Amino acid sequence: MKRILVMALGIILLSPPAMAQDPALDAWRAGNYEKAAELWRGLAATGNATARFNLAGLYQTGQGVARDSAMAAQLYRLSADQGHATAQLDLAILYAAGTGVGRDLREAYRWAEKALAGLREAPLRAAARQVMEYATAHLADPRAPALPAPEGTAPATANPQPAPAAPTLAVAPPPTAVPTPARAGWRLQLAAYLARPVAERGWRALSKKYGDILGGLEPATEAVDIAGRGTVYRLQAGPFASRAGAAEKCAELKAAGGECLVVRAPAAGR
Repeated sequence: MKRILVMALGIILLSPPAMAQDPALDAWRAGNYEKAAELWRGLAATGNATARFNLAGLYQTGQGVARDSAMAAQLYRLSADQGHATAQLDLAILYAAGTGVGRDLREAYRWAEKALAGLREAPLRAAARQVMEYATAHLADPRAPALPAPEGTAPATANPQPAPAAPTLAVAPPPTAVPTPARAGWRLQLAAYLARPVAERGWRALSKKYGDILGGLEPATEAVDIAGRGTVYRLQAGPFASRAGAAEKCAELKAAGGECLVVRAPAAGR
């Protein structure tokens, strides 16, 4: 997970997408970044989402302008608000790193989720998922350090892009509630998520993958409010009568490639 920004920020499309004649893009391709910046700045002022995205990329990389992460973030936000999926991904990365904006993992998750709904390129979709996973994991641990964006790296796409069609967010079906047994004892904590429905899907995936180990255990979700970060839903399974029994099952799960922590279950009625 700690390599997420290196991975996401380092994605380079092999060739720029075909688009109508664009003097700014021609200037950029010719290495005349100052001219490209001038032309895109004029278009950005008229509200052109693509020009705002492209200009943000110049500010982020320092091509033709002084590098300015705060300005890049502002332009990405304007473009992202207009539905530009790749701008949404770059904005999510900046929020995850705290570059140009205050570090905000909930915003990173939100913008990456929006981007995922509109992106079509497999590497960029993978980057969006990585941002979401990173945000989820680190929200579960408020002590996690900020992940700095490497100096001199390119944004999620190093080539100017035409604006994609405005993304249509998928509407998930109403979730089936995961039962939360009111039993004392011990549990395995398997993961943490930003939303209860995502925790439910997580349990289905884990119980399918590790059915021979998790079979017979009951899932539970524990909602935890973290100051300044919101609510995180911890996915747990159990119960176990003793810590030793839970630790033995956790070791078995880890040996199979899974992850877990042994935690005490809340007392009945909580």
